[in-house]
Amino acid sequence: MEYDDIIIGSGLVALGAYLGLPKGNNVLVIADQAKGDWLQYDHFNSVPKAFEGMGGLGNAWHGVIPLNTSQYFDYSQQDLQDFLAMFYTDFRIEGLSGYKDLFFVPWFPIRPTNFWRKELESKPSKLFIANEKAERIDRGGTSQSVTTGQNTYRGKRIWSATGTLHSPKILASSIGVKCVRDFVSDHVISYLGQITVEDNPDLKGKFHLINKSGLITQFYADRASTALYSVRPAMFDFRELDYGLMQRAAFGLPTGGLIKKLLKRVSPGMLVEAVYNKTGLMDRSDLKSVYAQIDVKDAYRFNHESLVLEPNSENINARLKETRDGVPFHNVLHSKVRNNFLPGIHIHHSVDESELRLEGINCGDSPIQVLGPSIMDDIGNEHHSVRCMILAHKKVREAYS
Repeated sequence: MEYDDIIIGSGLVALGAYLGLPKGNNVLVIADQAKGDWLQYDHFNSVPKAFEGMGGLGNAWHGVIPLNTSQYFDYSQQDLQDFLAMFYTDFRIEGLSGYKDLFFVPWFPIRPTNFWRKELESKPSKLFIANEKAERIDRGGTSQSVTTGQNTYRGKRIWSATGTLHSPKILASSIGVKCVRDFVSDHVISYLGQITVEDNPDLKGKFHLINKSGLITQFYADRASTALYSVRPAMFDFRELDYGLMQRAAFGLPTGGLIKKLLKRVSPGMLVEAVYNKTGLMDRSDLKSVYAQIDVKDAYRFNHESLVLEPNSENINARLKETRDGVPFHNVLHSKVRNNFLPGIHIHHSVDESELRLEGINCGDSPIQVLGPSIMDDIGNEHHSVRCMILAHKKVREAYS
């Protein structure tokens, strides 16, 4: 059988691409194994860098969506509204003042695995799922092919959305290693220190809207927009918070039985907001902790065969210093642990897109397109997951227009 479209990958970007396809197309999703395995950052045993299985890193998406448009993502406010309406029917951007510095935190995250299962039940003759790992793409004239460990599948168009770490491996097997970069970029997260409301009276209110879909929450950026800052009530001293950062306690989530049950029902992003803010702690605490999410170009050296990431300390430490120096608050009592950071699960730019175009991929109306953060040299300082979904959705729709 020749499919109209083959989508490699089953995470958020793959889902965005699928939603942009004509409704009547025969679609094969090569979704990796049904029950996958987590890959962790080296030296950070509690932070996932990839998921080798159905749903990809979408299984760990925290459910945080920037409401502003960005120079790094070519879509409009209306594109964002239309896309989110497919998942959150009562969400509206219209009427929100100052949406350029707001996040939408939904009560329930978009989980690709759940979507694929429901879609497969409703369209058994149009959607096909192969729980296999793609190994190679071969180009033809009107028909392209994808080879897995078990089969070879043919399709008119191939949309590769396999994630930042796995895209290079498939592309290296398909067109050679020249398209694979030796580094990948990432967001890193750092605890900067503490401030008081008395010294920073312009701290804006945390919530702007709460509805059935979720809530709107505030973020802050420095003048150069190279880091994203968040403020939370400071309930611990430096020693406890600095230690907690090293253990990921300040940013991660406890794994007790109750928390595990909650995570099955609500987004981790919403759970964190609820724990820290919905109890009223934000209103009662004059002392605030400041955290930064920092865009670091070439943050890790990258081996596309082993998928090992080695921190590029020089780049990371330089960005940490710039962020401490540029913090947009007054009288910051800085943390004593200056080079502590956590990886941000926002790995990108593992593939040189210019090399793909030289090979006839990702250019014009090429029947083979690589989607997602692996080809993006810059994703700004904010959360990119839904933004990459929107770009994939838009690119697929334009290809069929």
